[in-house]
Amino acid sequence: MIFLFAALIGIYLLFSIVLAIGIYRLPISKKIDTNFPYVSVLVSCRNEERDVKKCIDSLIDLDYPKDKLQVILNDDFSTDSTLEILKDASSHHTYIEAYSSSDFPTNHLEAKARGIANAATKATGEWLFITDADCEVPNSWLRHMLDGVTDKTGIITGAMDTRNDTFIGVLERIASGGRLLFGFGLSGYGLSFHALGPNMAIRHSVYKEGGGLEKADFRIAEDIALFKLSHNLGYKTKYHFDEFTRVITSPVSNLDQLHSQQIRWLKGGFEGEKSDLTLIFVIFILELIFFPMLLGFIYLFIADIATALQFLLIKILSESIMAITFRHRLKVKRLLRYIPIAVIYTFYIYTWLPLVPLIKKNTEWKGEDYEVKYD
Repeated sequence: MIFLFAALIGIYLLFSIVLAIGIYRLPISKKIDTNFPYVSVLVSCRNEERDVKKCIDSLIDLDYPKDKLQVILNDDFSTDSTLEILKDASSHHTYIEAYSSSDFPTNHLEAKARGIANAATKATGEWLFITDADCEVPNSWLRHMLDGVTDKTGIITGAMDTRNDTFIGVLERIASGGRLLFGFGLSGYGLSFHALGPNMAIRHSVYKEGGGLEKADFRIAEDIALFKLSHNLGYKTKYHFDEFTRVITSPVSNLDQLHSQQIRWLKGGFEGEKSDLTLIFVIFILELIFFPMLLGFIYLFIADIATALQFLLIKILSESIMAITFRHRLKVKRLLRYIPIAVIYTFYIYTWLPLVPLIKKNTEWKGEDYEVKYD
């Protein structure tokens, strides 16, 4: 029993080290100084009056030639003052345009995907950059995200961080941190299977060639759909993991929204006619590691507390490696203090969360009227 438990927690430690090394294999982005392409930034907004002003201010503050920039803000049937905020921004800045999903032809698209698809029909940029209305981008965002792209690059994506001024924000930061370490860590070894919706760009010609979101096979995760669209056409994905390309997002409001968000993240990776085999394999391996590890901890804390504490130190070391990697590469603060929470919360993320879609057959986005049922 002890030897099995030691092997499992040792594998988890090794997995953390391998992923951290993978992130360090990604080069730090540099700021482009010449040959600025014309770009369009697309933002889909629904009932975002709390956060969208900060998002717009960060886009206005972008260190990018304004004659090469088009910002398209799309309101998706908001019931608050979001549309008025978008119109006000467009009235003060010639490169900002405001639209509404009410102008978009009725089709199968819903939620954020509908807003992005409508904005894309108005876009004229060589690249379509996408972020969320509750996010703030760094002023260096565009110039650093475009670093290192080639004619073979179809998708660009960067990291994100969550404000942790609430307990929900801390939990969301831990959950998204594991997702980032996994995705970007593997990309450091050349394994490419994801892009982050709040921080990504797709080449406009690739978007059109693939038929856009209207032709994509998905229901929940438009970012994964865009990644697959580009990947299926033979294009490469450029990954950035540094402070210059990091987007900061506001946390959700409560535990129900956090739970729904995490289900969307998980379910989105399995959408489409062909689910990503790498993702399926890794989640399967994590289940094989974490379920016995959780049971082992419970047993040891009852039967042999001294041994349990020794193994707990190894798990703390694993979480610390991840936190230090994020702190160094993304220049974020207040991570190490949350390691005790991460030690506990990751058991939920890696054991019980993957089982939720087997029981819960729906997920929500921005309210009950954005409920999506899946098989």
